[in-house]
Amino acid sequence: MLARAFAILLGLLLALPPAQAQVRKGVFAKKGPLKKRQEARRAQMIDRLSNMTPKQRERALQRLPEERRKRVERNLDRYNELTPEQKQRIQRSARVLENMPPDKQQAVRQVYRRMTALPQERRVEIRREVNRLSRMSAEERQTHLNSDAFKNRFSPEEQGMVQELTNLFPPQ
Repeated sequence: MLARAFAILLGLLLALPPAQAQVRKGVFAKKGPLKKRQEARRAQMIDRLSNMTPKQRERALQRLPEERRKRVERNLDRYNELTPEQKQRIQRSARVLENMPPDKQQAVRQVYRRMTALPQERRVEIRREVNRLSRMSAEERQTHLNSDAFKNRFSPEEQGMVQELTNLFPPQ
């Protein structure tokens, strides 16, 4: 379930352009540097869109290009089907991603874009593995990543994706 929730989060974040292009000026308090305000806007966008009335959401989404709008709508529908606990996990994950430096955020997005070329079951398996590894110490991670069991479960390309994501996300 966490894998599905994380997939929805990434779908929403990848579908949305940088926050400054999405949110009208003055919607959020103007505290802190510009970059921090942009990150806060993007993280809040998920909650804002999911809590809007259908009419408000339609008005907000009308400003997006057609293809992006459809992706956002599909992901919002999936998000709204989640339990409150799953939504909280997504919000925590969004905060982790948004608090990363821009270069790491970009690296995460690039890995997930590469993952979209994989079959759904492989993407789910990679997400589960990253989640498992995030709960391990650095030594346990390294041992696991070097194990035959890991190497036999994932192709070299998938192993690279798991290792990249594991390096990008801090242990929980």
